[in-house]
Amino acid sequence: MQSERAYGLFDAILFDIDGTLVDNVSNLVDGIQETIFQFLGVCAPSERIRASIGRPLREQFDPFATRPLSETERAQMCEFAHDCFRRNAVRETKFPEAFQAFRVCQQLGLKTGLVTSKSRSELLNFMARYSAEIRPTVAVSASDVENPKPHPESVLLACERLQISPERTAFIGDSVFDVRCARSAGAVSVAVCYGAGDRSALQAEQPDFILEHPLDALEWINTISPQASCPARK
Repeated sequence: MQSERAYGLFDAILFDIDGTLVDNVSNLVDGIQETIFQFLGVCAPSERIRASIGRPLREQFDPFATRPLSETERAQMCEFAHDCFRRNAVRETKFPEAFQAFRVCQQLGLKTGLVTSKSRSELLNFMARYSAEIRPTVAVSASDVENPKPHPESVLLACERLQISPERTAFIGDSVFDVRCARSAGAVSVAVCYGAGDRSALQAEQPDFILEHPLDALEWINTISPQASCPARK
């Protein structure tokens, strides 16, 4: 789906990671679910956890707590969850077409970036795992900003580091938080439906583009080049 808005040329494409480049949503849900039960004694529904993916991990425990969590408790819960993620890391797979889309961007001469709610250490671990395939021009984690997604700061910081305008940038992600972040920053929002986000929830956010499958993401990227225009923004 394409919105009725139109845009000028793109200078950069930014990508979310979890549920956009890699298929690890079930791993994340299971790890967060186990953590919440271990520390809070609550059997958290998978659907509610899935809907929260896209926010920093430390914020995803709050809806299930009966009292405010201390910073020490948050840190302990994050550490426990990370141990769960590492234990089940073998379950993580990449979306090959999404990785190819990332490479095509670079072949077209577009700048590329990662904008994620992962912490800096999580981001570095991801980049170490896929260093031979993913080499972004810039990478912004939740640790790099005061206000993570859905606040626009992450996209704005990526654009600042790339020295480009948000209006000439597209941000691809699988959650409503990604769509809100892109829109608030003034960037083009591209929602993918193959990750954590519910399609109806994503559609309700009215992103500029909705892509159903990783192959659609690749095909969309293949329509872009710095020399070939997208429709110009009204």
